[in-house]
Amino acid sequence: MKYLILYPDMSRNHACHLEWYLREVVRQHPGSAIYGKGRPGYDKNRPIADVLRETGADVILTAEGKYQGWHNDLAKCDAFRVHILGDYVPFKHQIILGDRILDKDKYHLIFAQTDFELREVAKRNQGEIVAYLPYSVDANWFHRRMLPYSRPGLIRSIDVAFIGNQNRRVYPNRPVVKGFIEDGLPWRLYTDQVFDEDYLLTMCDTKIFLISNSRFKALVIKYWEAMASGAMVLADRPDDLDTDWHRGLIPGVHLVLYDGLDDMRCKIDHYLNHDTERLKVAEAGQKHCLENCTNETRVKQMHKTIMGCIR
Repeated sequence: MKYLILYPDMSRNHACHLEWYLREVVRQHPGSAIYGKGRPGYDKNRPIADVLRETGADVILTAEGKYQGWHNDLAKCDAFRVHILGDYVPFKHQIILGDRILDKDKYHLIFAQTDFELREVAKRNQGEIVAYLPYSVDANWFHRRMLPYSRPGLIRSIDVAFIGNQNRRVYPNRPVVKGFIEDGLPWRLYTDQVFDEDYLLTMCDTKIFLISNSRFKALVIKYWEAMASGAMVLADRPDDLDTDWHRGLIPGVHLVLYDGLDDMRCKIDHYLNHDTERLKVAEAGQKHCLENCTNETRVKQMHKTIMGCIR
């Protein structure tokens, strides 16, 4: 089976997980192609039906509507159409944009990357098949090219890193957490905004990576990135932990959960003062991630779901 993937060139952004995920689709399915702004041969005026005929693809795959581009003829293409959702959350402008794209392109199958988005898109009740496809990481980046930096037992200069969007509407607890850990506590902290490859390298230099979930309590890619980097993840509980997909991700074994600021502080103090326990969790988390949550694994799971729908 061959895929025609519609997505712009995001290769300069090492933290753009979908760029590397989609490249893995092409690697596993020879003859597939990625077509979009910034890629060789791209013509915004060319009908997608022409590109489909040229590639001989069986499946059209798009992702994250705000990036994929506006293709007027997608619904008319004689191919099985699949979309991977991104940021499908109940803020008016985002839901409107997401629904406009889904309505226009008439997808047969829609993948949601979080349990919250899965429940939201299922409310459309427009006849599309909806399925769960959790986030994943590029093991090649973390485990091979960056292996000297990502082993949990190496000396790391940052005790606690807390990196992320501080928008109160989406992340109501993050400003509170940031203020709390910066208030004279005796740790070597990193709380600045950092992006792309520097963001991933900062994780690789961190002992404990602290997460405060969004209001949707979703298990987002930040969990897998931090685990893959060899940091120990300390987070408030995401709802996705209760789904069948993540039954094997065990609190206290692969990551540590906190309940409130005082509990968070106690657990940071404990794990910074007990290296063996912290490294045991970090190593187990990294092993779980690299065995179960890589792009290679997710692409195989996605393809299996697609084949089940087509047959």
